[in-house]
Formats: sequence, structure tokens, C-alpha cells
Amino acid sequence: MAIDLRELTEQAQQLPLTQKLELIAILSNNIANDAQLQEASQSFWEPRTIQEHSQAHPVTPVVNVDELRSKAWPQTDRLDEFLNFLQDQRTTTLLEQ
Repeated sequence: MAIDLRELTEQAQQLPLTQKLELIAILSNNIANDAQLQEASQSFWEPRTIQEHSQAHPVTPVVNVDELRSKAWPQTDRLDEFLNFLQDQRTTTLLEQ
């Protein structure tokens, strides 16, 4: 889809003032988001030292092992039942191929 900028500009000039301002706001936000994304993606590829990583993402030691327990796993579900289900699913998938 080719966009003719002259035609687009002419159409934008015919808009009421409030819609022109809205269009400017939309385009400004779009440009700002593009610039932020580009800056973030560039910094992603820059190598960091371990010290820089540790400063950016501080880690504290675990004092209580129970803090690591997932609250998403229902206590009524048993691990062996889950593993059996998983094995059945994998076997079924392999047989279907």
C-alpha cells in the first residue's frame, strides 16, 4: 500500500482544528515511542559487565525457602499426577505424528 504524502497532507489540512491537534498528538506519541524503542533495543545489544548487571538487577539472598514456593500450583494437585499427564500428552503427540 503506497501512501501519497501530498494527498495525505491535503486531507490533513482539511481537518477541523481539534482533529489536526489530535493527529499531531498521535504522531508525536508514535515518534516518541519509536525513539524509545530504538534506544532500548540499542542498549540491549551493548555488552555489560557482571558488575553492571548486578547493579541494574540487585538480588537478595533467600532467607526462607517457602518464599520460592509457587502460589499458582494448587495444593490439591499432586506432582506425580502432573508428570503422568505430561508423559501421556507427549506419547499421544508422538503417536499422532
